[in-house]
Amino acid sequence: MAKVYSEEDKKRLKELFLESFQLNKTVSRAVRAVRGLSRSYFYQLIEEDPEFKQNYNDIRIGIGEDLEASAFQLVDKMVQNEDYSKPVLLITLLNANLPDKYRNNDAQSDDAKTIVSELRKMASKKSKAIKEAEELLDNDNK
Repeated sequence: MAKVYSEEDKKRLKELFLESFQLNKTVSRAVRAVRGLSRSYFYQLIEEDPEFKQNYNDIRIGIGEDLEASAFQLVDKMVQNEDYSKPVLLITLLNANLPDKYRNNDAQSDDAKTIVSELRKMASKKSKAIKEAEELLDNDNK
């Protein structure tokens, strides 16, 4: 039997979730950190309360924007160090957290297109560098 929460309890669960989500960055981890809140009940609350849904979406977008800032910093470091080892993970995180901006679509911003293009070039350079290193090793072993 599903637990029935008072309006005051619901309000407190929502507040705790939003605080936890800001800290934990994922719904799964945020829900686990809030006693009495299940993932399914979280989604029920989202459907019932447009203001809660908006607050959740605002935090989610903020998390995505933090990732975007990290992406730009990582690109700068990768260029400076010629280390192109992390772009696929970064592209995946950007797609997941800012899908409207980073998934391949017509609405993509110029900044998003630029960063994804640069990350893909870096991934390509890494692959090329690995192939060259493997060829050198193969030649040395002959």
